[in-house]
Amino acid sequence: MSELGYVELPVLQWLSGLGSSTPGDKGLGWTYRDEAEMAVFDRPLVDPLVEKLLVAAILRINSHVTTEAQALLAVNALRKTMDAPDKLTANRETLDRLRDGVKVELVPGEDAKTVYFIAFESDRQHLNDFTATNQYRVQGVKQCRDDTVLLVNGIPLVIAEYKSYLSSGKDWTEAVHQLHRYQRQAPLMLAPNVFCVGADEDAFRYGTVLFHDAKKEEIERHLDTWGPWLSQYPDKKGWWNEPEADDPDDPLEVPVKGLLRLKPCHVLDFLQHFVVFETKKGRTVKKVARYQQFEAVNDIVDRALALIGKPVSAQDRTGLIWHTQGSGKSLTMVFAAYKLRRQAALKNPTVMIVVDRRDLKTQISDDFDACDYPNVEKAMGVEDLKTRLKHVWRGTLVTTVQSFQKMGDLKPLQEDNIITLIDECHRSQKGNTAESYAMTLRVKLPNAFRFGLTGTPIDRTMINTHRDFGPVLDGEQERYLSYYGIKRAIKDGATLEVHYIRDKVPFIVDEKSLNVEFEQMCQEMELEDEQAKDLIQRQRSQWKELARHPDRVEIVVEKMLEHFLAYPDPSGFKAQLVGVDRTACARFKDALDTKLKARGLPPEWSDVIISEGQNDDEDLARFHYGKQKQDDLIDYFKLTPGQWEEWNREAYGEDRSKWRPPLKVLIVCDRLLTGFDAPIEQVMYLDKPLRDHNLLQAIARTNRPLPAMDKRTGVVVDYFGVFANLAKALNFDENVREEALIDWDALKATVPGEVARCMESFKGITIADTRECLLAALRAIRDPDAAKIFEHNFKSLERLWEAVSPDPCLYEHRYVYNWLCSIYIAHRRRQRGAASKGTYGELSAKTRELIEENTTFMELAESLPVFKIDKDYVAKLDELPSAADKAAALEAILTAELAEDDPSFTYRQLGERLARLKAKKDAADKAAEKRLKELQDIADEKAKADEEPGRLGLTQPGEYALFTILREYSENQDETYLSDCARRMVGHLRGNQLLLPGWSNSKGGRMRVEQSLLAESWNPAYTALGFDSDDPNPPFLAPAVNELVNADAAS
Repeated sequence: MSELGYVELPVLQWLSGLGSSTPGDKGLGWTYRDEAEMAVFDRPLVDPLVEKLLVAAILRINSHVTTEAQALLAVNALRKTMDAPDKLTANRETLDRLRDGVKVELVPGEDAKTVYFIAFESDRQHLNDFTATNQYRVQGVKQCRDDTVLLVNGIPLVIAEYKSYLSSGKDWTEAVHQLHRYQRQAPLMLAPNVFCVGADEDAFRYGTVLFHDAKKEEIERHLDTWGPWLSQYPDKKGWWNEPEADDPDDPLEVPVKGLLRLKPCHVLDFLQHFVVFETKKGRTVKKVARYQQFEAVNDIVDRALALIGKPVSAQDRTGLIWHTQGSGKSLTMVFAAYKLRRQAALKNPTVMIVVDRRDLKTQISDDFDACDYPNVEKAMGVEDLKTRLKHVWRGTLVTTVQSFQKMGDLKPLQEDNIITLIDECHRSQKGNTAESYAMTLRVKLPNAFRFGLTGTPIDRTMINTHRDFGPVLDGEQERYLSYYGIKRAIKDGATLEVHYIRDKVPFIVDEKSLNVEFEQMCQEMELEDEQAKDLIQRQRSQWKELARHPDRVEIVVEKMLEHFLAYPDPSGFKAQLVGVDRTACARFKDALDTKLKARGLPPEWSDVIISEGQNDDEDLARFHYGKQKQDDLIDYFKLTPGQWEEWNREAYGEDRSKWRPPLKVLIVCDRLLTGFDAPIEQVMYLDKPLRDHNLLQAIARTNRPLPAMDKRTGVVVDYFGVFANLAKALNFDENVREEALIDWDALKATVPGEVARCMESFKGITIADTRECLLAALRAIRDPDAAKIFEHNFKSLERLWEAVSPDPCLYEHRYVYNWLCSIYIAHRRRQRGAASKGTYGELSAKTRELIEENTTFMELAESLPVFKIDKDYVAKLDELPSAADKAAALEAILTAELAEDDPSFTYRQLGERLARLKAKKDAADKAAEKRLKELQDIADEKAKADEEPGRLGLTQPGEYALFTILREYSENQDETYLSDCARRMVGHLRGNQLLLPGWSNSKGGRMRVEQSLLAESWNPAYTALGFDSDDPNPPFLAPAVNELVNADAAS
């Protein structure tokens, strides 16, 4: 089987019931239409829209549109938007028009009226046409053929591309790369796209393409944004927290039936509410909601719609959303506010985003603005907020909780269509002053909905948060309206594990004599008011002076630099160094500069990001960079090694002596400990007392994934002693604490198990530096299932090795790991065939360094023959000793060479034969000779097919393709005669101007070729082919036209 059988057909069955053995099974309700049924609509291949379906839908949906001509006016307006030169703009504005309709002057001289393309209302969605089709062709610079397309009213909203590891050795990531090729080759196809799907037998991911000509490295980094789908909303809430979510019976069925369902139609919900175009620093990126964001927002909206206008208590109008850090809480609020504002049943609601810090008000307002959220405003203090409340202001408003004061003269508002989304609700509702602000909010807005959002767990001192933001349902206190925890985020790849290392650097004097407890230090760090903080610092500054004592700073920086140069830096990762205050940061910088220079390294590797004070002395004033420079430094810090090279080439050219050194370490005290995302940061060197939520938010700077660099974990090195008592530092439930931070020793302890898991693929093989050992290992992973298991286990081990190296715990495993690396490289070279140059470069930096120390295994791996299937391939194959070795090598190379995106008729036949052969699980020793013979037969035919066009003189487009069909269907197997027939037929078609470039883009063009080819086949010159001249549809005709279409697309 191929991806068609493994992935495409099961998906179509779930969508539409296609091929189901259950009578009346319509699947999710999509109507399946095959290529022949789609051809009825006469769609030109250059047009991604099925115009006839769209026109008919417009007439059904819009009662004021009465003629096809009027409907076409709206269609043409849509096409104009789709044709925008900038691809991202085309997608953005096309989705706007699909969502909101387009104003059209239907009758000359009359006012323009809005025409809608889609009926979104649940009671009118039956007016839409929901079509699922496959092998959907669109002609651009090249012709593209999408595996599955979901069309609503003839508009392709979802494109899915599939791969099969078992048949081709490719997984869903290659599907994403192929979707990006489609975007380059036929960009019009993606102009109305909501999201795309990439899948293989074992994985389903959805996301969006980059709407520019992205390089491979950029697409690899972008893979991180493609997520799984584990929501079964509205049938089950929070299903991703159930045990079966980790091991579903079918890894494709749940996401297909969850994301692509029609009742309710999630695709239309995404189009309306869950796609944003975020612009930051002049760069716009399309983003789609992750599954937990989608479900949480719908939970919020559902609760509001269910209770609006009903006499229920204030507590009933609440809900608590905990989505762990890194899972996109800010965007969740954007999506929620946007969907709430669009609900007609809420009657133009007021949506209030409530934060507890002024800087967060600015940050969240900026987030809304960046997503082009319409008409969001900021309350400019107490009086401004009071005025707006007094006049029952409508819209979306961002305010601080502190603005809810001095409102004694404001009458409570009785309206219940006011919805508050309260950010960081774990802290904003408590405290000596915060509680009074929160109380004022509740008193003045007694009927408002209150939804609390937090990215950190609710600690044991804040259990009332559940009561404050949770109704009592069926006699039980609701703990969470939506829960997306740390462990789930790690499993999804949204975040990484964080490991901690205790390496406390003592104060220079006896710490007991300080008479300052850890809690007191933390309380001082947690103060928000700068003046209050300064006062306490003056009153209780002794411990800080000792923390930043020059002698202690020297020790901390020496330890930090030694760790940095050994662990994150060789792999290209970066770090933050966190001091107790700004003075400590300045001292860290000076000490680090000195030590870098002593090692011959540039001091520009580090810099300081701190806030500016009016009375700062010269020591601190030198870091008064201003906002623009700080932002530039932060952006420069975020660059990966590859991006750093691109940046410098663009700025300074190829002369590396002029290049600006990379910024590898940011030194901070308060800045960048929250709300700062830099996936390149792997390590935080912590020399500051933090606890609970502040500690969790700080360490989360290290847990952002970076798949393109195989980032395995985040690391926190504790020089202050924060983790001396982990329960005191993180006052959460034990399970939350264990998920949030893991001891570094626990990570090291996993190494033996990871090595053993890799070695399970090679039971019975004794490691030796011999060719025979290497070949035996390759035979052990010849089967695609075995190969996939080994690849997965090896890449997991490699990420672990990179994270832990150069720790001594790895020493005893060096020999085995080196051998495993050689097996992986030999396997990948065979997978990639003759295009295997650079395979060694797939390994990570520290692994390459290990191999370079002992190259014996790798030299063996690279000595194995890797070749292209041609007339001389047998000589290369004979370099291998046994039939089993030859079969394993030949199978891998044939798999690589026959796995084309759009194979020819001959390649398809050979690929099907290869797939059937691979499906046989014969014991290698007994069946090796027979298997090798069958593989050689396939290889011989491939080699023959590759050189045959030149040998037969069939060099014009379409000639050899038609020859292969004639040979397949004709009784006459005379090559010379068949070649002459193919040349004459193509010459006839070309002479009648039927094969002009792009002829296959229209149904009419294909029909004319088909009719002319049929008539030509009746010519007496073709009698010896043995075709029945009385058959109006001879068997050769459809395949022949199909091959000519492929030849036109490839030319």
